[in-house]
Amino acid sequence: MIFSLFLVLTATATPVDEAAHSLADYSECLRVNSGRPDPAAAPERARLAIAACRAQREASTQSAVEALATPATAATLRRRIEQAVSDLEALFPAVLAAGGGVEIPRPIAPQVRRYLDCLVDRINTPGALQAGDLAAYRISVDAAIAACATVRTAALAEAERALAASSDFTEPDRRHEAITRAFDQTDALQRNLPQIMDAVLHAQVSNAAH
Repeated sequence: MIFSLFLVLTATATPVDEAAHSLADYSECLRVNSGRPDPAAAPERARLAIAACRAQREASTQSAVEALATPATAATLRRRIEQAVSDLEALFPAVLAAGGGVEIPRPIAPQVRRYLDCLVDRINTPGALQAGDLAAYRISVDAAIAACATVRTAALAEAERALAASSDFTEPDRRHEAITRAFDQTDALQRNLPQIMDAVLHAQVSNAAH
């Protein structure tokens, strides 16, 4: 799953964290271009997002290869990264259908990303997360949300200014609703990540059985 992969990668050290950040740029592109559709719309929204993010996919892949590879290993590593991203794209419709999307108006994507990066950094603080322990994971997410409150407040203010300049969000209440939804869904996605993963895995098993 795209989001869990980048969550794990960003917990590692340089230069892997540099590669992870590049791949997270692709994840962000998919989120911004897919929104949070109902389950019936997920396959089409995933297809459109993947098509819209072709250039970012290549840029992220190349950046990850440059961060991790030597001249002797570059070709092999590129093939592995491309296969991994392709596998993740195959899961993306199921991710969206399970609630793994966030509605992010394009003008405020940088502000939401900055807040998400803060959450991920905090969630991945050594000792904050125990693999397989759902209760510990939720505690770590709640602690991250509290720790990133100042970042969120600043990002919300910047998002308000950025969206106010958009002709699609001139009405203050509509603008406020869109901004709040994007940040609240970002929190919810982190809290619900284990359940989303379970839903995707169950869908895979069910599809394989048929």
